[in-house]
Amino acid sequence: MPGDLKLSVYPWLALNLGPASIGNPRGFGDAPFATLQHAAVRVKLLPLLRKELEVGRIEIDGLDVRLVQNEDGKGNWRTARPRCDASGTIPTKPRAGQPRPRRRRHHQRSRRF
Repeated sequence: MPGDLKLSVYPWLALNLGPASIGNPRGFGDAPFATLQHAAVRVKLLPLLRKELEVGRIEIDGLDVRLVQNEDGKGNWRTARPRCDASGTIPTKPRAGQPRPRRRRHHQRSRRF
């Protein structure tokens, strides 16, 4: 990420960054999967302390996403993500020499605007 990263805290927790890029998975070449010129997100700080998310604004400028399929027909947008069980728990298998995590949790909450 060659661009600046700016964080502000009160009354909004705000993150501004750019330019930035995300690389492709292995087997899809050296070109980036996605690039952007600028991104910003603002969320209210105090609701986060109550485990609530109040989004003020999300901005993305100059987004360029490169969707590519390899010879096997697999797309670079498809990643091997672990599956959650009904409780939102992701079972993990540690690699040799790594600390053994018990479980990871994933929570997702959607809100229509």
